[in-house]
Amino acid sequence: MAPNLTREGLLRIRVGMTEQEVIGLIGPPLKKLPPPKGSTRQIWSWSYAEPGLMETGVGVGIGFEDHQVLRIGAEIHDLGVYLCTEEKCPSILKEDRLICIPER
Repeated sequence: MAPNLTREGLLRIRVGMTEQEVIGLIGPPLKKLPPPKGSTRQIWSWSYAEPGLMETGVGVGIGFEDHQVLRIGAEIHDLGVYLCTEEKCPSILKEDRLICIPER
């Protein structure tokens, strides 16, 4: 996660802000990704947090076009719903999230 990223700063970002305004609120990104080759729109993606092991954790990204915010996204990637170990089995961490798995 980018060291200056805060919830307060993220929630103050609005579409149309400049890159410098965003940096003033949450600092520089972890990385800047250029637009895909052949893309008709020149949208740069700035990454402030990325999911970790098995795509779990928080992802925060901002899309810029013409050096202005086009979109902001924050996602929580959480696969931790069920665990079975030698110490405890089963350990259902978030049973309500198991509804996406068919019963039979």
